[in-house]
Amino acid sequence: FTDPAEGAASLALRDGLPEAIGFYLDNARVGIGDQATLTDDVFTAWTHDRDAGRDSIMLAPTRALVVELNHRARTHRLTTTGYAHNQTGAAAPVAVVLADGNHASAGDLIITRTNDRTLRTAATDWVKNGDRWHITTAHSDGSLTVQHTTNRRVIDLPATYVTASVELG
Repeated sequence: FTDPAEGAASLALRDGLPEAIGFYLDNARVGIGDQATLTDDVFTAWTHDRDAGRDSIMLAPTRALVVELNHRARTHRLTTTGYAHNQTGAAAPVAVVLADGNHASAGDLIITRTNDRTLRTAATDWVKNGDRWHITTAHSDGSLTVQHTTNRRVIDLPATYVTASVELG
């Protein structure tokens, strides 16, 4: 975050502190409306951010809505890259099934949801809950080769971990 107050509010929100919402209210970041309209508004704002080259996340009040938004984001990515209808003439990418029921392929962003010290990324680091990764290769056996969004380290996630502990991000 470029604004330290926003960074602090984000951490407080993650920790479930109710006073965190004050930052978002004070900075016109909270909207009121019905779920369908707000879901569309969140998705539209996210696509505008992504199209402008900004990193952006969508927040939702339920896991089901998170899964729906992630599915929409993936469909949008595939449609805009030509894969949805195989417009590029290339073979459709290998897609694997994730723990949230969504599919993912090379180019998607994922989040790991379980700490696993056996999946080492360095001598003193491993795959952790909340890590964000870009998929570089989806393999037909259900495993993924991924690159960490922050430290850029690359690791192979086995299919058993993918189906149990990986969600679209």
